[in-house]
Amino acid sequence: MKSFKDMFDEVLGLTQRKAVGRRMRLMSKKSSTKAKKERNKMKALSHDKAKQKAQK
Repeated sequence: MKSFKDMFDEVLGLTQRKAVGRRMRLMSKKSSTKAKKERNKMKALSHDKAKQKAQK
């Protein structure tokens, strides 16, 4: 049986993971991304999403 680490390494190698991390770090600093996150926070949750959050 494969472990999660083995599966994860098959999907993304170390250099790819680092590249994704760098990309996400830069994206999180962009004002457009911050504004989009704020707009999404204003939206009402759907019934399914609210139920899913309540289950956690």
